[in-house]
Amino acid sequence: ELNPTKIMGRQWLCEAALWVKWDHHGRAFASSSAPCDLGAMSAIEFHNLVSRSASFGRLQQYARMYAMCAEWDCGGVEFVSDVWGQRLRVSELVSKVFSYDSENDAQRVALMMIGQDFAIKRLFQAWRSVVAEENNLRHQALRSVAGPAPTT
Repeated sequence: ELNPTKIMGRQWLCEAALWVKWDHHGRAFASSSAPCDLGAMSAIEFHNLVSRSASFGRLQQYARMYAMCAEWDCGGVEFVSDVWGQRLRVSELVSKVFSYDSENDAQRVALMMIGQDFAIKRLFQAWRSVVAEENNLRHQALRSVAGPAPTT
């Protein structure tokens, strides 16, 4: 409240809560003159979901890079706010962590996070489909190694 920050269209709050141990400070409120969308995401559910992804290592790398850049940009961890890491900064981090050379679902989800039509529900649906597809591929690989099921 000492330094109020106005959040404009296509900006978001609290991404840090997904990547690092985070305590929110201050409060957020919407102006009646500027409509906004409010979505809530459980960091625990997000962690459970992405921890089963083949892209988990890259997401951990993104989290480390996010924390380092936030601390560096803000002059120390105690100065990082809930609004740090908007579109240009995040797209730079995503491009460093995720190679755009090869197409895959995890990259499309990461790109969606910086795209113009970001929606939390859509993000979770995309991650769930990525995890489901990876599980199917893993089961198919195990079945092919094990051979056909015995007949009785």
